[in-house]
Amino acid sequence: MVNLRDNFEKNRIIPKPRGKLPVILSAAIACILFCIGIFNWDCKEFFRYTVLNCLLFSLCGILKGICLFVEELFNHSSSRYHGNLIKMLNACFNWCHFLCIAMVIFSNLLETVDVFKAIVTCTCFLLYTALGLWNPTSAEVSEICEMKKMNVAHGLAWSFYVGYLGLVLPSKFF
Repeated sequence: MVNLRDNFEKNRIIPKPRGKLPVILSAAIACILFCIGIFNWDCKEFFRYTVLNCLLFSLCGILKGICLFVEELFNHSSSRYHGNLIKMLNACFNWCHFLCIAMVIFSNLLETVDVFKAIVTCTCFLLYTALGLWNPTSAEVSEICEMKKMNVAHGLAWSFYVGYLGLVLPSKFF
């Protein structure tokens, strides 16, 4: 009798779940770049640019949320949310962006020239989003499906198929 578990491990028909390596690598690269920034520039100027970038990322996230909200409001409010505005807002916005903007405002590190940079950056972000250049990659979509356990049925189907082949085919083929 063929041991199917050993065969699964050898052929990797069903992939392992994704690990935390991208998160760890992102944190490590961010720490390295932070250290380079601290040692090569004036601390006050470095923190001002850091605060500006936090503001820009949050503004871009809020602008994207506004675009999503308008879509949900006009096309899906009754079918998906049954007219519940709070559910629509929670589906479209990451509320941490608003917290980040509040922290930036209270830090009082920005200058008036930063407003122009914010407008240009938000415009570029919206163009990237409209052109589809900011869409998630296949790996990110796969990770989202794994986190939401959406690929369980797919894995069960493959398990059934491979198990069926192990029973039907002679052992030299499987």
